[in-house]
Amino acid sequence: MDLLIKWLGPESKKFAMSMRTANPKNPKNALKLIWQRLQDRYGSPELVEAALKSKLDKFPFVSLCDGKKLYELADLLTEIAAVKEDPIYSTLLAYFDSSSGILPILYFLIKNELDFVFVLWFLDFVLLLC
Repeated sequence: MDLLIKWLGPESKKFAMSMRTANPKNPKNALKLIWQRLQDRYGSPELVEAALKSKLDKFPFVSLCDGKKLYELADLLTEIAAVKEDPIYSTLLAYFDSSSGILPILYFLIKNELDFVFVLWFLDFVLLLC
């Protein structure tokens, strides 16, 4: 519990310390209450979706030659896929199963690597598949 409290932000830390103080003989209950509050406060589907979309929006364009950035993009996409598996978030994040969700991600990969004509052809091709 101390490690959790150490890494929380100021508002969450204040609540967590309050729960620890209120449950001196029952740390399991204090930990349960802390996690429940964190889930209620920061784990709502809308907040999680906004955070993931923000990460994608802020992600720099990737060169196919930049292995480090490709791994970072793969990590972000893995995070999205993992969150999508949770039934709480799956409906809201189904957006990433559509062309509207995938095309902006593909754009990261093709923006700097392919000429404009090929990009238009590729996007038309992808849209035909959908």
